[in-house]
Amino acid sequence: MRIRRLACVAAVLLSAAAAHAADLRLGGVSLLQPEDIVGTRVASADELATYMKALEKAASTYFATLPSNTPRAGYLAVAVKPVRASNVWIDFDPPLSTAESDELVRRLRAVTPMEATGGPVVFALKASVDGAPEPAAPAPRIADWAQAAKDAGKTLTIDEVVLRSWKP
Repeated sequence: MRIRRLACVAAVLLSAAAAHAADLRLGGVSLLQPEDIVGTRVASADELATYMKALEKAASTYFATLPSNTPRAGYLAVAVKPVRASNVWIDFDPPLSTAESDELVRRLRAVTPMEATGGPVVFALKASVDGAPEPAAPAPRIADWAQAAKDAGKTLTIDEVVLRSWKP
């Protein structure tokens, strides 16, 4: 299937790029929506993989500026809306400071996203900093997402959770 090819292409590109990053290593991609939905919303696996590689470069550049050598692992959760708008949520253990998290989100949101059609595309990049093992959790735990679901008082799709959590 087209999305399985996407996951393979993205993993190869991220692995190759990670070998050159001093502080950050991206270990994989978690699609946070069913494959058939993602497949209908992205123009091509290559375009999505290119966007992921640009996110990796922006994150690596940022982590290289941090004075701390604190090993940490987590996720960079990303959503792209059809208007070429993106948003990012961070889930690291130990957490980044508020200032560090805000700056990383700002830099990642500045990366021009790929085109999405028919609704948001939501995925997470596994990240390891300064030699930490990859996160054990299969998906990110985003406080804003949990709060949006709680506030709704009902089960939400990932699309609904992301759109309710979207901050300009």
